[in-house]
Amino acid sequence: MGILRRIFSTDFRRAVAAEAEGDYLLAAQFYALCEEKEKVVDMHLALARQTEDGDHKARELRLALHFAGEDDRRRTMVLRLLAEVLLEQGRARGVETQAGRRRLEEAAALLEQGEGWQQAGDCYLELGRRERAAEAYARGGLVDRVEQVLGEEERQRERAMAEDRLFKDHELELR
Repeated sequence: MGILRRIFSTDFRRAVAAEAEGDYLLAAQFYALCEEKEKVVDMHLALARQTEDGDHKARELRLALHFAGEDDRRRTMVLRLLAEVLLEQGRARGVETQAGRRRLEEAAALLEQGEGWQQAGDCYLELGRRERAAEAYARGGLVDRVEQVLGEEERQRERAMAEDRLFKDHELELR
């Protein structure tokens, strides 16, 4: 927005006044009317910082993400902040619950978008999705983590095959 347009725009002046008063929601609305997307992102980030409620914080971060363009330098930061909130909510609800798993899945996907490969891989491990974890680690160039995950998967497969073989041997002896 040009300097003259800023001076003569009542919406812009209202947005600045609302921001100065700490009414970030109203400021975001006026900045949106002025097509000042970066300022809208700032206002939603400020609202997210103010609240302790995880659902409200996630909603504000989703709105900030919506207004942050693909070329916005803060997009990665917003993605990771939202993922942290969802991780916290998912862990609080428990991996065993559907709601908890859904939040952890979404957090992992957001971390991948934000190129937080290690955190995404760790999240997939919590979900028991070793293949996806290995893929995330591989994308991040974390070769030692990939080897560790795949090695553990191989050990589990060998253990399952040994148990199966022992069970079949036991069945044979019973016959």
